[in-house]
Amino acid sequence: MARIVVLALGALALLVDGLVFIYRDARTIEAELTQATNAALARAGGDGMRVVVRGQHAYIEGAALSEAARVKASEALWRVLGRDGGFRTGAVTRVVVTAGLLPESKPFGWRAQWGADGRLVLSGSVPDEATRATLLAHARLMFPTAIVDDRMVLARGVPAGDWLAAANAALDRLAKLVVGVATMTDTKYVVTGEARDDEAAEAVTAAMARTIAGYEGSAEVLARLAEIGTVGDCQILFDRRLAGGKIEFETGSAAISPASSKILDQLLRACLRCKAFKVSIAGHTDNVGEPDLNQRLSEERAAAVVAYLTARGIEAARLSSAGFGETRPVADNAGDEGRARNRRIEFTVSQ
Repeated sequence: MARIVVLALGALALLVDGLVFIYRDARTIEAELTQATNAALARAGGDGMRVVVRGQHAYIEGAALSEAARVKASEALWRVLGRDGGFRTGAVTRVVVTAGLLPESKPFGWRAQWGADGRLVLSGSVPDEATRATLLAHARLMFPTAIVDDRMVLARGVPAGDWLAAANAALDRLAKLVVGVATMTDTKYVVTGEARDDEAAEAVTAAMARTIAGYEGSAEVLARLAEIGTVGDCQILFDRRLAGGKIEFETGSAAISPASSKILDQLLRACLRCKAFKVSIAGHTDNVGEPDLNQRLSEERAAAVVAYLTARGIEAARLSSAGFGETRPVADNAGDEGRARNRRIEFTVSQ
């Protein structure tokens, strides 16, 4: 009887050792297959997707650029795995595609911001990883001393035509500016900012006028202006600009009226001449309507002016906005003229 017990215990020990070996072998095979299938997926252009092997199933997860990309990814995996599966521990017998589709960007937008701090921030949508890599390489070539901050994301919806050529061209023009922003919205790309002199500004503007494979470019570039060295002188400059014009908005809205482009460009130039200082932008309304609505409207209008300026290369850290609704009138609200004066945007310069 004792001999039988000893034999049984020995057999059990061998079984446990065997199961442990099989478990470890399966884990090793899973890891190897995961590595191999992800390499195959990368070669097949499976941007946004990844493979996880669990037991005898391989799962394609993440998000694909298109339905065709999902099919291509599955076929690429089977070329590595073989379609017959098998009884070997860890052999994959099924590929499960759980990957959805990447979100579609409408409009398809991309942005590059070149700041006085030596940082180039790339953001917005790119169509695939190859395009991202090419853009980053071109950015580092054109801005060799810059800190390149990649915030780009993959998205569907890229317009027809040579999108990459247009984006690279925008980077080329941006590199000729002291500070600036390049933006692409579907088939239009725009470069705004400050050039070192009139000649450089004219060169960038002329270059942007040349179309690229169905993409239309334009520029809003100003020559570098002499800087103003005191808060008081900068405040006088802003006050003079606002005395000669007014920022207008659509009625009851924070949408800036097209008629305000001239005064806004003058204020933009004032910001460029006062680089050493911060600027606070305050919105005010008349007393028509509910106070709470007027308060919110004043805040939104001030924020809209900040957005206009930052979109044209002014550092966001230098700007702030606030709204005061109808609480700080400068004229009597009893008449149309007084109410018009109270609907205003004010600029205040500080250290």
